[in-house]
Amino acid sequence: MLFILKPRQAVQFFSKTFSATRLHFLLIGILALTYLTQGTLFIASIDTLPTFNPTGISKFSAFFWTYALIFTALYAIIQLCVLLIWKISQCLKGIASLKDTRLALTWSLICSAPMGFFLLLFQLTFNQPAMRFVNMIDTLALVGFLFFQIYGIITLLKGVSQLNQFSISKSLVTWLATLFVIGGGIYAIRALSQFF
Repeated sequence: MLFILKPRQAVQFFSKTFSATRLHFLLIGILALTYLTQGTLFIASIDTLPTFNPTGISKFSAFFWTYALIFTALYAIIQLCVLLIWKISQCLKGIASLKDTRLALTWSLICSAPMGFFLLLFQLTFNQPAMRFVNMIDTLALVGFLFFQIYGIITLLKGVSQLNQFSISKSLVTWLATLFVIGGGIYAIRALSQFF
């Protein structure tokens, strides 16, 4: 029932249901944990999980601290995306508030969250012996992954467009500019890390 809501309706629903701003951050935290869990399961299905263990602590502690760091980084990236989308929208004469922008991005993350489970299903069946049943599951998993990924992107574009009351093309520019800034920042950090 919830998934048939339009982006503007979804933002209004979350504004009423989660009226306090701290609940918005809690919801984003839960989503970040969901994506991290999906990523962990996907990596574990391919190879051993990498851990950050510079001090010789136990394997469990290394695992905990590694994924605590990744969770913190993922949470920070989501919050940075919210801020960038809002600021870029303001530059394009958008009228949405920071709160509404945060909820629009949250809704798009909820809509695209199932794609991780489809990707995991695809990975688990991809290396199995070629059988008609397995091939059918592979195809369904790949279609499901692509559907929810595209659905999440479209939901975000429509949400930003509706809330700012501007065209979908401006919404696309906002999204691409956000990706460019985030991607450029990650690339710069990786380049600088080679000097240390």
